[in-house]
Amino acid sequence: MASTSPPPQGYLFGTDTRASARLNYQHFLTKQRLQYLLHPHIRLQGPGRRIADVGAGTCIWSIELCQQYPDVHFDCFDITADQFPAKNLLPHNISVHEHDAFQAFPEHLRGTYDVVHVQMFLTIVKNGNPAPLIKNFMTLLKPGGWLYWVDVDSKSVRAVIPKETPMLAPATRAMATLLKHPPSYDASWTSKLDTYFTQEGLLESTLEHCVVDPLFTSLHNVHLLLVLEDHATATLDPDSMKAKALQAGIARTATEMKSGAAILNDYVVALGRKVS
Repeated sequence: MASTSPPPQGYLFGTDTRASARLNYQHFLTKQRLQYLLHPHIRLQGPGRRIADVGAGTCIWSIELCQQYPDVHFDCFDITADQFPAKNLLPHNISVHEHDAFQAFPEHLRGTYDVVHVQMFLTIVKNGNPAPLIKNFMTLLKPGGWLYWVDVDSKSVRAVIPKETPMLAPATRAMATLLKHPPSYDASWTSKLDTYFTQEGLLESTLEHCVVDPLFTSLHNVHLLLVLEDHATATLDPDSMKAKALQAGIARTATEMKSGAAILNDYVVALGRKVS
């Protein structure tokens, strides 16, 4: 776990110890926001149940959920094994697999899962079109199985400046604009994820929006700063003008956040069921 090797091609973040800690922090913030790990519409009953956790990172979602479902087998997939825990530290019902989500899954795993869980693919989806990934994930599902996807609603990204704070917070506003309209990827698709699900043939497709509890705004600020720092460190030449400008913007945003500014966004939770 926590390698210092370069991030996989197309991945905008690191895979070292700090990046792994950020993912674990993100997991607990997401759980607090959603108030569940597995969506309550999904029921796992009977023997032989399986869950695929795609883009599992540190496997934290599966590690926590498997305690509630000790008889369910979890398969964690990620493009790199750098952040997987050592196998002797994993629960007995978790297996890990190094696999690129855009590539076909092994034949023996297709059609074997009751749930495919996907989370935070905002920067991974290519050309603003999640359809190729949805098609690939559907191959894993049993008839009647659920695709369960949690992501950021980029359209909801906003700077929040408290009225009692006499400042313009230019860095916070600029960073929020950059995150809402990122130059390196199309982030508009998440707000239409249920439409993509329906177009690919999933039934009972729904999209829910989850907002930040104001009590946790400061924790989300910290997470956002970690995300930005991780991206800058992992993907940019530290001596480049772009990296220096981003780091300076992060530092100014952090200063403004200490005075009460914030950057908030909603999450979307998409569910769809494969035809029985």
